[in-house]
Amino acid sequence: MLKELESCRARIEALRFSGERQSCSQHKKFAVDAQRIRDSLFSQELSISSAVTPTLDESVLNVSHRLEIPRACIHVFVFPGPDLNAQCLLGTDGECIVRFSSALIDLLSPKEFEFVLGHEIAHFLLRHYRTEFFGQPHSIESLMHDRAMEISADRIGLVASGAIDVAIRALIKTASGLNDRHLRFDVSSFMRQMDKIEGTDTRAAESTHPSILIRCRALIWFSLNEDFYTGNLQFSSKNLIQIDKRIEEDLQRFIDGPAKQKIANAERDVAMWMRAKTIVAKGTFTKDEQSKFKDEFGDQMLVKMTTFLKGLSKSESIDTVEAKLNESLSYLSTLSPTASRAWRS
Repeated sequence: MLKELESCRARIEALRFSGERQSCSQHKKFAVDAQRIRDSLFSQELSISSAVTPTLDESVLNVSHRLEIPRACIHVFVFPGPDLNAQCLLGTDGECIVRFSSALIDLLSPKEFEFVLGHEIAHFLLRHYRTEFFGQPHSIESLMHDRAMEISADRIGLVASGAIDVAIRALIKTASGLNDRHLRFDVSSFMRQMDKIEGTDTRAAESTHPSILIRCRALIWFSLNEDFYTGNLQFSSKNLIQIDKRIEEDLQRFIDGPAKQKIANAERDVAMWMRAKTIVAKGTFTKDEQSKFKDEFGDQMLVKMTTFLKGLSKSESIDTVEAKLNESLSYLSTLSPTASRAWRS
């Protein structure tokens, strides 16, 4: 079964959104007592099975078939709750544990349930539950990475459900909490909401999930890929590159642009104080060095740096610049641990 599962993972890997930044150093294998978790869920929650929940179990089988993942690897539980919630729990490489709130189950049709289930299973298949960013789980960098992971998981959810209209309906329902009685699924009208966005939503940059509109657009582009209609997991890398580029443009425009600029500004500050450290170590700020500093950091910063250094003795300037450099590196670390590590190395 493990061999079959790894084959499935290899096929799914090809669909991963390129916006995910992959690095072995960013992954950590957590020690988890999967049996204890599973036993606790079996004792306290409802396990989806053909005997007790036949319709839901049929949906699990459908997802298993479309993703070519062994059914025995998937454990799905339902817990009582008014919130719309689904989560993939930490398990092992050989088993996927997914939980759904009863409210979410009641809201979704069986086909929509398949999309959400496929999305959660994707986190397992792509090993998203092992990702952490050097002890900075809420850095700008980690949030961008989290949003990219959701784009990847949505793709697998779409493959699992087999229909773009089903996936869009599931996303709209989970975003609004409204059921079929209140919704008329005019997708084009819904997507036109993006035309009303005039700037960047700063709150969106603080979320682990992209907006529903961005997720829907990403799925629509993915569904227009001719490979989607073949019914298998073999997608042209060339086509995916074009799709990923469009998604990156959306993320850049509506969420990630200002976040990336904030990181770039912080890196510029680090570079400036590193240059200043070199200058004070030499003890002179020559005309040639001033010209280079101006070209890199601008007239205004040159004036500020010259004034700053004139007011300090050599020993004071060395200590002060070192402190400023450490401060700028520390701030960069809160935004982008990866960039901070690169500057420190």
